[in-house]
Amino acid sequence: MIVLKRNGSSQEFNEDKIRASLETTSDEIGEPMSSGNIRIITKGVTGRISRYYTDEVPSKEIHYFVVAELANNGYYNVAKSYNESVRSLIRH
Repeated sequence: MIVLKRNGSSQEFNEDKIRASLETTSDEIGEPMSSGNIRIITKGVTGRISRYYTDEVPSKEIHYFVVAELANNGYYNVAKSYNESVRSLIRH
């Protein structure tokens, strides 16, 4: 699966990036997630990706899927922080 990035570049999908960003975000707000919960969220995201995309997926869709999975699993503060951190990267 290829990720189409906002800047026009592309790269191979790597679910480790999702895991790392979840760990970092949850730790930064003082609500660390267990590795098992991170695995559940990551599996949900990859499931959504494979359900809707076959070859290429826009990075913004991955972002939406991560936020949705976090919220659906009760990690509202992590979802909010993740959403804000990604949006701040887009603006810079």
